[in-house]
Amino acid sequence: RASVRLEVSTSAGDVTFTSSGNTIRFPGYLRAYVEGSDDPGAEPAVMRFNAARRGDITSRTLAIHLANRSLLSDFIPMQAMRAAGLHLLNAVGPLRRIAMREGLAPRLKPPSRARKAM
Repeated sequence: RASVRLEVSTSAGDVTFTSSGNTIRFPGYLRAYVEGSDDPGAEPAVMRFNAARRGDITSRTLAIHLANRSLLSDFIPMQAMRAAGLHLLNAVGPLRRIAMREGLAPRLKPPSRARKAM
């Protein structure tokens, strides 16, 4: 968390500027944004950010797609695997925490094909 307070005396009177916020530590943002040389909304920064996130987005899209397909499948072994996986996520705390952490802020490397596409 960062806070800045700036007090300035002018001929019109005293003025106080304050600002506070959180430091961005998201790795994808940090890889895309170069301090002092980029406007965060400029096209080059956005393109680098999109390229850095492509693997994360692809892996999440695939995981959700497979979960949805397994839910709609009439193939009993597929339904059993889905039920077992969800039960393990519910019953095993460390596994649930890993799944939640990876869903929110991935630390594991994407598959090698996804890394090559970036």
